[in-house]
Amino acid sequence: MPETNASGEHELPEDVLALLRTRLETYEQIEVLQLLHSEPRGDWSPSRLSEHLHIDVPLVETAVNALQSGGLIQCSDPEAGRHSAYSPGHPTLKAAAERLLQEYRERPARIMQLISSYAIERVRTAAARAFADAFILKKGLDRG
Repeated sequence: MPETNASGEHELPEDVLALLRTRLETYEQIEVLQLLHSEPRGDWSPSRLSEHLHIDVPLVETAVNALQSGGLIQCSDPEAGRHSAYSPGHPTLKAAAERLLQEYRERPARIMQLISSYAIERVRTAAARAFADAFILKKGLDRG
């Protein structure tokens, strides 16, 4: 169900919310995506992205890997510097990414708040699974 504001109006389309829940998990990812989208002709190696965004290279590399795995960017020459480019793999993914980036330009705090809330949701879900798995494992040991 789409997020709603105080008056009950939908703030973001469901495809944008799904993108935030499933493919964009960090500030670094959204900043890298935004830069690659806004400057498509740049020669964007991890070190150049790091320099431009003022984000440490390891964080940029992690973001680039996640964005590539999520089908939002492509990287060329992975062995010699990995130059990245904005390139969503499907038209519906591209449309959702562009709506998300527009929202991020207009209301960055709202997007960051959603990224944080989805991260907390993922941590809680993982903790609940680990808790449940502990009971399953203990039950199996008690029988054995």
